[in-house]
Amino acid sequence: SAYPQQVTKKVLEGLDQGIAGASVLAENNDVTLRVIDVGVAAGESENSWSGDVVRSAEFRVKGGTENFCTGSALTVEQLDQCLLVGRNETRKFIDETEASVMIFGEVGIGNT
Repeated sequence: SAYPQQVTKKVLEGLDQGIAGASVLAENNDVTLRVIDVGVAAGESENSWSGDVVRSAEFRVKGGTENFCTGSALTVEQLDQCLLVGRNETRKFIDETEASVMIFGEVGIGNT
């Protein structure tokens, strides 16, 4: 990426504040937007999200992922934990919103 990992935190801040492009599109189309922070590399070990849009996962990859050009981006244990977070957060989201359709994506600048 042409941008450092620190940009990821700024993107999540925009999503959390409702000013990012995805936030505006979601609001104007009556779509619930949910972003789960599983390890934003920049800043504090625990980010302060509102919980309305962006939430911190119980398990977070401390310091972000490693450079996959020099080794594994995640350990097997970290990968397993991230997958478990995804399953649990999906169940919670469906329970909270009664969603019948979900679209998944990721936010990461300069990540692996």
